[in-house]
Amino acid sequence: MTTDPVGNVSALMRLNAGADLDVQVGTAVLKKALNAAGATTRQGLPWTYLRVQRIRTRHRIATTCPITPQGTQPRGDGLVSLRSAAASLGVSPSALRHWQRWGFLPADQKGADTPVSVRLTPDDIARLDGTAAAQKGGRWRLREAQETLGVSKTQVWEKARRGEVIAYRARVADHWEWRLSPAEDDDRSASHSVDAGRQLVAFDEPT
Repeated sequence: MTTDPVGNVSALMRLNAGADLDVQVGTAVLKKALNAAGATTRQGLPWTYLRVQRIRTRHRIATTCPITPQGTQPRGDGLVSLRSAAASLGVSPSALRHWQRWGFLPADQKGADTPVSVRLTPDDIARLDGTAAAQKGGRWRLREAQETLGVSKTQVWEKARRGEVIAYRARVADHWEWRLSPAEDDDRSASHSVDAGRQLVAFDEPT
């Protein structure tokens, strides 16, 4: 590998696309391959997602996963913009930012100056629009859940961010609540649906 960044990116595109530069290769794939090959930037720095992306943008090297797709189109990896996801769920983008922070909605941001994209599969929609939680309902509110699990509210969010619990949004009377189940229960069900044997942890939606 040379220290020429454009040459490195083009070479890795050939490596990953069978010498056909018309085949688009994702930026994350290029970043990983460049670093694995020991390639650096002209300044001798390791490749990051944004460094590869700047080269791609400057020299118009195509990608299967643009970080800013046109309109409401999803990224190449299926993630969608906050605005698009909010419209699908009938909530505001600011609400999704809270859900992302709590770990209730998987998200990805490649850098501080790039947009946040979120995962919104059919299972995610069922978790977040009340469909999944409506099947069985919940048992514990936040304080009861904290006592049962022996954690604080902040620690509940940490568990969600680590994927140890899965969050479900439920409509209760005139307000929404969050319900959580252990990730292992979700794995056994092979989906984010609620089965008869599951015990859910419920707590009021934070404001």
